[in-house]
Amino acid sequence: MALCYKKLWKLLIDKDMTRASLREATGIAPATIAKMSRGESVGTSVLERICESLQCNIGDIVDYVPTILCGCCDASGLFGGNTRNGSGIITICTNSIASVSYVYDTIVHELIHAYDDCKGTDFSKCEQRACSEIRAYKNSGQCQLGGAHRKKIYLPFRNLRGYYDWYYETEEECLTLSAKASTMKDWMCIHNIDTYINDAYNNCADKKDPFDVHEGSR
Repeated sequence: MALCYKKLWKLLIDKDMTRASLREATGIAPATIAKMSRGESVGTSVLERICESLQCNIGDIVDYVPTILCGCCDASGLFGGNTRNGSGIITICTNSIASVSYVYDTIVHELIHAYDDCKGTDFSKCEQRACSEIRAYKNSGQCQLGGAHRKKIYLPFRNLRGYYDWYYETEEECLTLSAKASTMKDWMCIHNIDTYINDAYNNCADKKDPFDVHEGSR
């Protein structure tokens, strides 16, 4: 099971409050707010004080849901998993599992999306969706040499020994092409997709936290 406080952060925005003003209103320690920002559990007394201050129910500020499920997904088997935005639920696609390492990489990839979701990434905005895809492929290791998405490219002509020469695509090629395919699952992102992906690669590939990227645009 996992905790997601995305509802709380949205509620603060609706009430024109900041996390600092929430601390002042409830007397909660900064370390506790930091734990909630990371999706970690806190005492029920903390949640009660928040609900009393905001005049809401616990279900209005936190979700407590299963983290990983298994099931059939995309019929073509092109995608290894998906994250249901706003829920924290990750589905691993059993019809596209190739190996144990593939499952591991996919879980890490989807956990990054779930983390971004809890931190406030808006996946309906193509630039933020593309950013999360770049981060997920980069930090999951799927585009490292030997990663599940790092493709071996064969040249069209045989060499003198009668074999086809080949090379691995670069990490940048893997990241941008893989993120492009995933981002285009939302048809609204097809227009200007190259701009979204190029900007995401330049701005997000080395970011460990989506707040580093989107904080200034909120």
